[in-house]
Amino acid sequence: MAGMTLGASAPEAAGQLVPTTERSRARSGVPAGPPSLPGIHVDTREEYYDLPDSTLTGVVRRLNGMHLQGPEGPPSQGLTTYQIRPEWSALAQGGRCHVRAVEVFATITITLPRWPRVFDRPVGERERWASIDRAIREHEYLHRDLVVEAAGEILEEIRGLDAQGCAVLRRVVGSTLSIADERLDEAHIELDATTPRRLSIRGPGGRR
Repeated sequence: MAGMTLGASAPEAAGQLVPTTERSRARSGVPAGPPSLPGIHVDTREEYYDLPDSTLTGVVRRLNGMHLQGPEGPPSQGLTTYQIRPEWSALAQGGRCHVRAVEVFATITITLPRWPRVFDRPVGERERWASIDRAIREHEYLHRDLVVEAAGEILEEIRGLDAQGCAVLRRVVGSTLSIADERLDEAHIELDATTPRRLSIRGPGGRR
């Protein structure tokens, strides 16, 4: 599941694009996503929630009842929230106004489950937990990759914009971001549609 800051929200992704001057920080120790283009700044961080259960059966039961976006949200064992923030400047020349420089900042937070008591459990349960944990993590990082890809697309689209006056250019940029918002929401929804919503003790697990 994903959440974003781009203007709208989808069941799997809530997001929105807002101007800012904040710079992203690269973080070590997380899987590498798509290569970033010059002008793209990505900050990915992880957060965790602990599962107090003493057995894998209890863990799976709890995870299947999780709604990380709130009680009215869809079932989810992991959550990716993000904010995509373009920062751009314009140049007026010859009656026209065009984008002179642009950078895009993406801040991504991935929330994952953690089972502190796993090391007290039999080998079979530890191995199964590792499989569940990996499936949830890999799914969330696919959401992260969609955000990074969208940031690159936004950079390229804004970079080439030109309009009859800077007020018009601002409106064109806003429209471009709204379209990007919708496009990214759809990508997150499509990704979640291919992932089982419930975990099984035997089957592969993970959702958003």
